[in-house]
Amino acid sequence: MKKVILLIVFALTSNALFSQIEIKKNETPILIGRIAPMGSFMASLEKYSDHYTLTFNDAKYTTITNLKSFIFSIEDFEAVSSIFTKEDSTAKKGDSYTVKLPLDGGSLYIQYDSMLGKIYPSIAYTDTAGIVGIFPYFTNKQYLKLFGKK
Repeated sequence: MKKVILLIVFALTSNALFSQIEIKKNETPILIGRIAPMGSFMASLEKYSDHYTLTFNDAKYTTITNLKSFIFSIEDFEAVSSIFTKEDSTAKKGDSYTVKLPLDGGSLYIQYDSMLGKIYPSIAYTDTAGIVGIFPYFTNKQYLKLFGKK
């Protein structure tokens, strides 16, 4: 009798464990800007219906392509784009600040460095585990192109 009851229990629970396949059509994003000097992908910004996705080639890796990305809301677009595109004339080498991204829980760590006599932001994307990826050095003109402001 125990075997019959056990067989009935297993038969009823095994059907509940198999679920139906759900097929969902992916949303096609709108490309806002792309940086690809000489055909080599460096970064792109895509707009979805409820968020933006910024994908970049991690600068830590020089021999392989290692793409990283983060998302931010549509409401935060102007704030994030101003961080990347503004030229801070008061910035000095060594200045740094952190920008929290509430949508994915990460943050951007921005530090100003000097290169060829000009001050450029060095940007790293971090999460709770530490640095996820480092942006390549871009000029202000390239950042304007990435954010569709040129």
